[in-house]
Amino acid sequence: MASIPPGHAGAQGSRCGDPGSASQGRLHPRLGLAEVVTASATLPQSRLPPEGTPWRVPPSPVATPSQVPASRVPPCQSLPCHTTTPPFPQPPAPPAPPSRPTKCPRTGEAVAGGGPGTSPPRKRQRLVHLSTEEKASRRKLKNRVAAQSARDRKMALMCDLEKKAEELRAKNRLLVEKNRALKAQSLNLAQQNLELRRRLSKDVFEEQEQAAQDKCLDHHHNSSSSLLRCC
Repeated sequence: MASIPPGHAGAQGSRCGDPGSASQGRLHPRLGLAEVVTASATLPQSRLPPEGTPWRVPPSPVATPSQVPASRVPPCQSLPCHTTTPPFPQPPAPPAPPSRPTKCPRTGEAVAGGGPGTSPPRKRQRLVHLSTEEKASRRKLKNRVAAQSARDRKMALMCDLEKKAEELRAKNRLLVEKNRALKAQSLNLAQQNLELRRRLSKDVFEEQEQAAQDKCLDHHHNSSSSLLRCC
């Protein structure tokens, strides 16, 4: 590795004015970090910094915006605004499904969810602050209320069933009376049919008998007329 010449190192030390300025001064643009370390190693012990002193790397000579002349700064050019449009028309968003009405656990009434004026159902609070006896009494009260509501529902159902049974009994009585009237009418019609048949048969018999008598009279008249002709 190449080392820094002693004249150059001394010049750098005289510029900084303190020992070890060879490592703390500016870096030569053609020298790398390895050359600086080697140059510091070749310096005499009198110019090296004491042990325990941290080594400082000087900042790179980068020009700040304040040091750059305004003539070299390119003017800010405004870029044309381009609006990006999708290549294909996007399908419309599907409509939101209608919210199902929820039932209130206490009243049992339907509450429509999702509306602007309706609030979501509150969660049941835990009864941590109550004692065991209070919890037992509340449980008994709830059981009593539930049993009473069940009895009321059963009573209403029984009343409804009894009402329907009474209506069916009344309808059955009407149908029975109508059936009896139809049976009596059927018997009356059967008797009338039998009487008409008897009359029809009697009239036919009388007609047949009258025809036979007329035939006999004609035969007797013809025989008497033939006898008179012979005489």
